[in-house]
Amino acid sequence: MTGKQEKQLHTPMRMCSVTRKKLPKQDLVRFVWLEDENKAVLDDGKRLKGRGANMQPSLEVFDSGINNKALSRAFKKQLSDENLSELRNSLEAHLSKNPIKKSSKKKKVVRISSSDMEKIKNKNGK
Repeated sequence: MTGKQEKQLHTPMRMCSVTRKKLPKQDLVRFVWLEDENKAVLDDGKRLKGRGANMQPSLEVFDSGINNKALSRAFKKQLSDENLSELRNSLEAHLSKNPIKKSSKKKKVVRISSSDMEKIKNKNGK
């Protein structure tokens, strides 16, 4: 392949269930509906199986999601008051351990010609 080499960096994007904003996956928290336990839980590792709902990590957004029933719509289930309070407590604990960081910036695509790449390699001694 001649010409310019491209290195594209992929950032997985997800939509917040409450605000409907598309954000990088790592900037959101994930809640999962566990069918066998018939309740929703916070998925810290983002690995649990089940129907998930992504949300911006903020108590204000969570409370807004409760008020406009965004979580119930996302799970297609009615959440009990007890389950909602458990979710809020787990989100508070998560936020105390993992303070909200600034939204990650999109990475730029770097285009380097083959000749420039060779110059860089020669300069670095590789």
